[in-house]
Amino acid sequence: TTKSDWRTEFFYEHPVHLESRIIPASTALVRKKYKYMTWPDYNVDQLFDLVQDPYELNDIINSTEHASIVQEMKQRHDLLKSA
Repeated sequence: TTKSDWRTEFFYEHPVHLESRIIPASTALVRKKYKYMTWPDYNVDQLFDLVQDPYELNDIINSTEHASIVQEMKQRHDLLKSA
């Protein structure tokens, strides 16, 4: 296996655990630099820069600087979720 064969992203789904107010459902598309996340029970989307913010403290989903990244990752997320 060469480095070019390694995956560059992954998608995950986490179902509700116990009840949504304790551990709500979530889905995410994760790459080395960014994580696009959704919380369907709350209708909330988030984007984190994992290099600059590895603890995911600063949600940048509404940053105009990241609008194209949000759009592309949301489209890819939704495609993987529907697969």
